[in-house]
Amino acid sequence: MVPVPTALSEVYMSLDKGVISGSSGGLQTHYSQKWFEVAKHFTVTPIQPTNDIVTIFNKDRWQSLDQKTRDIISEVGLEFNDKYVQKIIEEESSYRKELETKHGVQFHRFSAEAEAAFLEANKAYQEEWFNNWDPKGMKTRSVYEELMKLVNKYEQEVREKGYPWQR
Repeated sequence: MVPVPTALSEVYMSLDKGVISGSSGGLQTHYSQKWFEVAKHFTVTPIQPTNDIVTIFNKDRWQSLDQKTRDIISEVGLEFNDKYVQKIIEEESSYRKELETKHGVQFHRFSAEAEAAFLEANKAYQEEWFNNWDPKGMKTRSVYEELMKLVNKYEQEVREKGYPWQR
């Protein structure tokens, strides 16, 4: 495969005309853009994008807020994020059922061997990323390692207790 940058507005026609063979993205985008009309096979990769909302503050402005206000913003942000992710999970489940039953889309998973190769290639890409940016003062490896600790922690919590809205 050769990645080809394509404007979102051009993907449908490019798939339809055979200019591109596939596209990558979240199920919401595929559904809302109606790519299922011209692409009937979807492959679910072992790495799924995350769906979360981030509230960003200027550091000085954040530090100027009193602790109670910061706590409220953080609590409401986490609550909103849970509700957003819940909605995305519910919508994607609904989209998938509709795509399969109404539009004849087939969903495919990688074989065990292909998944292992995909994840190995992803590790090589990560190493390239770390090796490119860390020498320039970016702390990509340490940020990634901290992120993965959080991902593992919350995946374990979901396995043990379910999603927050299921408790």
